[in-house]
Amino acid sequence: METINNTSTKGDIDKLFENRLRKIIKPVDPDPSYVKKLKKTLLDKTEIYLEQDNPSIYLLILIIGLILLIIIFLILNKIIGK
Repeated sequence: METINNTSTKGDIDKLFENRLRKIIKPVDPDPSYVKKLKKTLLDKTEIYLEQDNPSIYLLILIIGLILLIIIFLILNKIIGK
């Protein structure tokens, strides 16, 4: 096994690490059809869907607001009416 000593130069150290990496990491040949499909997927323009307004949510908020207004009115009427 190769070792690094005090007299090693930066170039020697780089070569040592490159050799170790070559032994550890094996090159991969991906499937060409997969690469082609991935490239197409990444480069195609995607469709953007805007959220559609749901009118029933506005009606629900309005009804809740009216109910709270009536409750506050009744509470204040009891407090002030005494």
